[in-house]
Amino acid sequence: MGIFLGLWYIGWALASQGSFNTNHFDGYVASFRLYQGTVRTMLGFMLVYYYQEIYSRARRIFFAIPFPDSTFLAINATIGQADERGRVLKQTIFRYILATSFLLYHATSKMMQRKYREPWKTMVHLGLLTEEEVQRIRERVRDYPYPGEVSFVPLAWATLTIRQAFDDDQVVPKAKNNTYPFTVNTALKALQDYRSQCGSLLFEVYFPFPLLLSQLVTLVVYSYFLVSLVSQQNLSSEQTFIFPVFTAMEFIVYMGALRVGQTFTQPLGEDDNSFEIVAFFTRGLRLAHLYGAYGSSKHDFLANPLPVVDLGDIQDKITAKLPLYFYRSDVARKPVDSCSQHVSKIDSLAIPLL
Repeated sequence: MGIFLGLWYIGWALASQGSFNTNHFDGYVASFRLYQGTVRTMLGFMLVYYYQEIYSRARRIFFAIPFPDSTFLAINATIGQADERGRVLKQTIFRYILATSFLLYHATSKMMQRKYREPWKTMVHLGLLTEEEVQRIRERVRDYPYPGEVSFVPLAWATLTIRQAFDDDQVVPKAKNNTYPFTVNTALKALQDYRSQCGSLLFEVYFPFPLLLSQLVTLVVYSYFLVSLVSQQNLSSEQTFIFPVFTAMEFIVYMGALRVGQTFTQPLGEDDNSFEIVAFFTRGLRLAHLYGAYGSSKHDFLANPLPVVDLGDIQDKITAKLPLYFYRSDVARKPVDSCSQHVSKIDSLAIPLL
C-alpha cells in the first residue's frame, strides 16, 4: 500500500511538473481511465471466480482428509473380548489404521514431510509398524514408487487381522455356526469407508489447481493498479484530491481479495495458513489411546467396562423443568436450571412424544 501511494504521488509530481495543480497530461489520463473501466469489470469477475474455485478446492481437500473416529468406534465395538488376546488384536487393527493415516498424511502434506523427515523410522519409533512390516511396504514402494498409493497396505493387514479375530473367537458377539456375524461386516465396512476417503484425498491432491489461473489473476490485478497510477491522477478540470481516497479503497479491496485467495493455494503446504495435518495425526494417536488401543490399557472400554445404572430418578427431576415451548424468546438460550424459573403451569407438563 505504501509503495503504491508513493508511486502515485511521484506520478502526480511528474504530471503537474512539480506544481501539484495543473495536470499537463490530461489526454493520457482520460484515455487510461477509459481502459481502466473495462479492466475493472473483467477484474471483478475474475477475482470472484478465482476465489470460488480456490476456496472450493481447499474445502474439498479438508473434507476429504480421513479421520479415524468412526472406524475406531466400529472396531472397538466389534473386535476383541475382555482378555489379553482381544486387546492385542484390537490394538493391532488400530495401529494399522494409524499407519495408513501416517502414510497418507506424509504423502500429501509438506508440513508432515518436514516434521517427519524419516517416515519409516518414525512409524517404528511410534509403535505403528514393526521393522518387518516396514520392510514389506518398502519393497512394494520399490515396485510402485508412489508412497500414497501403498498406504492401503496396512488396511489390508487390518482386514486379515479381523479374520484372525474371527478364527480366535474374538468377535463381539461370538460367531455361530462358523459364519461371519453382522458385526464383522460392520468392521470391514468401516475399513472400506476409511480407504475410500483416503482415495478421495489422493484424488484431490493429484488433481492440482491450475497454476496458470493464479498467475493470470495476479497479473491482471497488478496491471490494473499499474494503469491506476496514470488513470487516477487528478485532471485539471476536476477537484484536486490531496489523498487518493477511492483509489486506496480499491487497492485494499482488490489486493485483499487476491491475498485471501492465495492463502488457500496450498492447503496442504507448510505455511501458517495450511491445514494442521501434524495435529490431526497427533489427535489420532490420542484418540487411539483413549480407546485403550495405543499404549496403556487403562482406558480400554472392554477390559474396563462401566457399570449399567439407572438414572431415571435424576432425569425425572430435570424433565419437569424442561419448557414445552423451548423456542420462546425468554427461555431459548437459558440452561435448564435457569429455564425452570420461567416455567408456567402448562410448560411443566410432560413433553409429548413426537
